[in-house]
Amino acid sequence: MKRYNHKNKNPKTVVGTRTCFVCKTIAPRAQMLRFVGQPGQTIQFDAREVLPGRGMWLHANCDCLKKAIEKRIFFKAAKGTVTIPENLVDDVMQQLAHYPEKLSLFNQGGIHE
Repeated sequence: MKRYNHKNKNPKTVVGTRTCFVCKTIAPRAQMLRFVGQPGQTIQFDAREVLPGRGMWLHANCDCLKKAIEKRIFFKAAKGTVTIPENLVDDVMQQLAHYPEKLSLFNQGGIHE
């Protein structure tokens, strides 16, 4: 499998897919949300997808996010103990206000195949 530099502007090579760490289904990157966290740190939502650290992807879907928090799936995805902020869902909603295409997916329950 060839890997392409994300800065390459050719749309045929930039399209990527990610696997949701909650439901294990694959979806286009545009339909996913990225979270960052290292063992011993606090989970952060990365709306711009640029923060350094271990990226954990899940569907732009409130159900997947709530399931990840309730079932503590972030620990497995981060490969260690992490702190999950109590206001993580509110923080995601607030940051997604700047990204209407993902916010509409989040509010509609996301896209699952």
